Amino acid sequence: MKFKYTLAQEESLNGLIRFLKKDTIEAMVLTQADALQVYHHFCWFLVKAQYHVKWENPIKHFLWVKVLCSNGLFLSVQDVTSILARLKYFCCLATLYEGLFNNDRNLPQDVIMSVLFQMCALSEG
Repeated sequence: MKFKYTLAQEESLNGLIRFLKKDTIEAMVLTQADALQVYHHFCWFLVKAQYHVKWENPIKHFLWVKVLCSNGLFLSVQDVTSILARLKYFCCLATLYEGLFNNDRNLPQDVIMSVLFQMCALSEG
């Protein structure tokens, strides 16, 4: 299955892929903050986008695929609730990070990094 991305989402995804493909020597120079910033850039374009076509939203596509069982039925409500809760917190953390990073450069770096680490942890599940 192929998800349809907007041009901005596709560019940020390609930036994330390029960053992840950097060789070991380049990767040693880059900091963890750089990696998380590139990751957030892609996540933010998923969260903030406005979709005008019914099948255009990749987050909805993810949910549809995630809740579909191999037998063609859908997961029970109890099983879907945790997925939706993680997605909600992921979107909230992406929004919080965007606000912190772009509006308050005087915040301690550890506060901003903490938000990014939590966002990454949610997206792993």
